[in-house]
Amino acid sequence: MFRRYPRSKCEAMASPTFLGFLRPPGCAFHFQRNSSTVRRSHSYAAWAKLGRVNVISVGRKTQKEKWAEDAVEEYVKRLGPTLSLECQWLKDDKALFTTLAKDVSNREFIISMDAAGRLMKSSEDFSEVLFDAVEQSGARITFIIGGAEGLPEEFKADKSKGGRSDLVISLSRLTLTHKMARLVLVEQIYRATEIRKGTAYHK
Repeated sequence: MFRRYPRSKCEAMASPTFLGFLRPPGCAFHFQRNSSTVRRSHSYAAWAKLGRVNVISVGRKTQKEKWAEDAVEEYVKRLGPTLSLECQWLKDDKALFTTLAKDVSNREFIISMDAAGRLMKSSEDFSEVLFDAVEQSGARITFIIGGAEGLPEEFKADKSKGGRSDLVISLSRLTLTHKMARLVLVEQIYRATEIRKGTAYHK
């Protein structure tokens, strides 16, 4: 069941299919799912097309486990109408710092993946984090998956303290390979968009 507020400003977008993706600036929507009501209030600019999400993995890329690469590509394809998702491999931390200094704007929202980061308790929790980042960054987000030794402490530090991260999160307390971690992350990004659209993909 969907409920929409305020009525006076948003009558033109009465259909629930417009929830979150095609609504004029300033419109606040409420929707109810599984007996819990969550308030959404985001601008049209950020929602019409989410923009670009970059997933950077530190480590050596191999040709093994092609099924994982194929699965990532499938989700990249599905996300196409909603956002541009790019996956990038860097050989070490030095290459990571060089790439961020050269190619990533300070205004871009950087989310570092680390076992000690804020644990995502559910896919809904991750969806909230993703779309909050969209609002703060102007729809440009970079996820960083560290190497075998994890990310350097100076990188994980908050930007306000001289680091490079806006947020540090953990998708699971389980230990995952690089490829599995990337696949889980990409699937959760796709799931987050489907949660926001209210499709049957997430039940």
